[in-house]
Amino acid sequence: MRARRDAAVFLSTLLILTLIGTAAAADLADRRTTDFLNALKADDFAAAARNCTAAMKAHLPELESGWKRVIGAYGNLRAFKIVDRSSSAGVELRTANLDFQRPSGLAAQVAVDASGQVVGIHFVPAAVPAGAEKLADERANQMISRLRDGNFQAAEAHFDSRMKSLLPPHALEVAWKQRTSSLGTLAGWKLVSRTEIGGYLVRIVNLDFDKAPKAFALKISVDSAGHIGGFYFMEAQP
Repeated sequence: MRARRDAAVFLSTLLILTLIGTAAAADLADRRTTDFLNALKADDFAAAARNCTAAMKAHLPELESGWKRVIGAYGNLRAFKIVDRSSSAGVELRTANLDFQRPSGLAAQVAVDASGQVVGIHFVPAAVPAGAEKLADERANQMISRLRDGNFQAAEAHFDSRMKSLLPPHALEVAWKQRTSSLGTLAGWKLVSRTEIGGYLVRIVNLDFDKAPKAFALKISVDSAGHIGGFYFMEAQP
């Protein structure tokens, strides 16, 4: 009986130590990923190198040139958030959504070994935040209902700063009236396509007018925070 108890105690202790070790490795991977991405955010590749294996350090010049192209396209990295944790072949993987000045649709997947060193980084499509898909649908419906009611100022309320800077005063009103003046009343609309392109949730909506069912469609691009970054007229979709 005593031998059984001793064996049970040994197994319990071993299990506890294993769980502690696993938790410590996971915590270390989180810290190292955060340190590494903060170094990229600060454009400090010397600091990034301190967290890397020798093999990874050899690839940092390529990463630096690629990173400069990314921030050239999307602006500086403002923040990041770890959204997924996994492990493979003894390596901890952390995926972090990246928040640049302009929507990018990018996440960074950072691989960290058991000693807490970064062994690789890959850029992958970012996970869409919970609720963003529904919010994009709502923004598209809000905008179209306000266009129908002739409330053009309200229709532009959720335009992002770039859209507001590019769109002259009353341009939306003029474009809408030119396109719809001969079609009668906007009788209804139907969302026919949902896609994600470059960090934007894209909605295509067919519009039905009294005199012209499926007269045309609107393509509306919405970021994950609900800001409209694109608005286009196009042919109605099947």
